[in-house]
This record gives sequence, structure tokens and C-alpha cells, in this order.
Amino acid sequence: MGVLAFRSTDGGAPTLSGSVGSLTDLLYACLVTGFNAKTLDSLTRDGTTVTATVAAGHGFAAGQTVRIAGANEPDYNGDFVVTSTGSTTFTYTIAATPATPATGTITAKRAPLDWSRPYSGTNKAVFRGAAGTQHYLRVDDTDSGNGQAREAFCRGYETMSDVDTGEGPFPTTGQLSTGIIWRKSDTLNTAARNWDLVGDDRFVYLSVDAYSGSIDNRYLFYFGDIVSYKVGDIYHCVINGKTVQNSSQLNGAAKIFAIPQSSISYPEAFIARGYSQGGGSTAIEQGGLFYPASAYYYSGDTGFVGPNPVDNGYHLSPVYIQEVNALRGKLPGLWSLPYVRPFSHWGALENVENLSGRTLRAVNAPELNYESGSSTTDGQFMLDVTGPWR
Repeated sequence: MGVLAFRSTDGGAPTLSGSVGSLTDLLYACLVTGFNAKTLDSLTRDGTTVTATVAAGHGFAAGQTVRIAGANEPDYNGDFVVTSTGSTTFTYTIAATPATPATGTITAKRAPLDWSRPYSGTNKAVFRGAAGTQHYLRVDDTDSGNGQAREAFCRGYETMSDVDTGEGPFPTTGQLSTGIIWRKSDTLNTAARNWDLVGDDRFVYLSVDAYSGSIDNRYLFYFGDIVSYKVGDIYHCVINGKTVQNSSQLNGAAKIFAIPQSSISYPEAFIARGYSQGGGSTAIEQGGLFYPASAYYYSGDTGFVGPNPVDNGYHLSPVYIQEVNALRGKLPGLWSLPYVRPFSHWGALENVENLSGRTLRAVNAPELNYESGSSTTDGQFMLDVTGPWR
């Protein structure tokens, strides 16, 4: 499975809101089941081009990956990138030459990331990547905290035996009693919030515009396996988010520590174990290669006004994961900017140095300001939506 991107504006996409269960439902749809399922009226082939028809409309867009199933001719089935669309048709390409038209009860849906949901309960669920460490993400979306249904509590585990029982938590209850907080909305209702989810078979980013006003200040949450520098690393799964309940203060997702950390002063992210592979949950920070005068800067906030006048290009830095005085690895597919927020959210950047053929999307991720935009400091990352990340 490669990198897939989902948005709240996609046809048939799940709704994220300040209501119980909306986060677990969203994650289940994107990670496990897929969404926007349609039964096809016909499926025909002309050369290598396959045309699917849904008379009632399909809701897919060019560039999205769809999963076709149910055709009696197996070459039609599988995951395919949509190449073009009409109001009632979409096309994809195959290499084989099966009989046309296809027969059977044929369906199409947005292909998921093929994670699993090994355990679930009422408005809570456990998710697990399809590869890598396969550590567990537990999401409690039961309206159990001070923020009520505005936010969910999340925690990673090395192993789990049911939806409420696990070993090797990160963070531990001693580090954060409630776990990491993923905020969904600033209101307790079913009003939809904009979101973007990008991931592969072992890592997922979730960008959420939780604010009901006009300011597009987004949280950036993540969970999964980093690209580790340690040979044989089996504990390189990370989680980040907010640490204060019922607060509109954003997590410091755009904050990049630019010097080696002798201590982790503001732990908002944790890794299953330190690089020694012992000791349990360890606080981490994000690090970059751009070194301003201060101890840290905010990606997409501090730096040049792009593009670079020398070559009219953009030059990016990986986002490194720092333990105390050590670089453990880097976040997959995420790049920090030494430019002052040069793009609108989800703006595209292509043909970046050493990333030929990739499309990067701008992801707004302000520093420690507020949903309502009371601070003028706004950050931004670039996220590779093409992949592969490893």
C-alpha cells in the first residue's frame, strides 16, 4: 500500500464534529473500510482504459485511489488510480485484456490504508498499522473529558488484549494521565469540521480545522512508525497531540527545535521506547536543519519570503525526531519550511530538489496560538502525498 490522501471535501467522506464517536468513525473509514461505496451499472474496457458507469453519480475525483471488487473477470478488480471523471463515469487503466463488458455485482469505493481495528467498543476503538511495529493506537471518543465531545483521548500501546487493556503505553499515565488529546471541534454539536488525513501502511497524519470561525488554524496530529536511524529498531512508533484538556490552544505542531535538546521541556509527543530499546515511553521533540538565533522556530513562520531568489525554488528540511541529545530518525513524508507560509492550505508544490515526481501539499500547523487566531504566528509544513515515504 502506498501513500493515500483523504479530505473532508471528498465524495462520501465521513464527518468530523463535536459529537461522540465522530473521530473513531473517521479513522475506521479511512484506515480500515474505505468509504463512498457505489454499485456500478457497467464496467467496460477499450484497450487499457476501463470505464465505470454509475448512473446516479459516483463522487470520485481524478487522482483518487478506488478499490474495485466483485467482477467475475479478476483483472478488473483491485486498487486503481482514477484517471478521469464525468458526472456518471470514471476511468482507470489496466495492463491486462479481460473480456468486456465485465460481469458480476461490481462495486467501487475509496480504497482504505488497510490498517486493522482489532478491538472496539462504544465510541472507542483500537487501530493497528498493516506493517512495521504494528503498535496500537487507542482512541477514546466517549465524551469522557473536560472538553466532552470536542476532543478524544489517544494513547499508543506496544500490545493490547482488548479495547481497554494494553501493555507498554506511550505516553504512560504518569507522563499524561489522560493520554494525548486530539481535538475535533470547538463546539458540542454535529457541525462539520474540515480535515485532511494522509498516511501509508504504518503512519498517519490528521490535520483538523477545529475552529468554527473563519481562521484556518489547524491542529496536526500523527501516529505511527518514524523512519528510524537505529538498525533493527522495533520501538520507533510515535504519537503527538495536545496535552491540555478543553483548551483552544493549539499543540505546537509547527514548533521545530533547532538545537540538540539536553532536556525535553515541552513534551507533546512520545515514542514507545528510547533508542536503547528499554525504559518505556520517552518524550521527544521535532527538529530541523534550519538554525535561527533562538532555540526553536516555527516551520513556515520564521525565515525567508519564498521562493529562493537564486533559483526560484523551494528548499526544505526533513523533520527529525529528537530524543535528549540524539536524533532517533525523521517523520515520514513531512518537510519543514524556512519560508514564511508561502502557500494556502493544501496548495501544491512539485519538482522539489531530490523529490522529483512527487507532489507536496501545504499543511497549516500554527504554533502555540489559538484556534481563533489571536496570535499572528502561523506555521506550515509540506506533506508528500505521492510517496513512497520509505
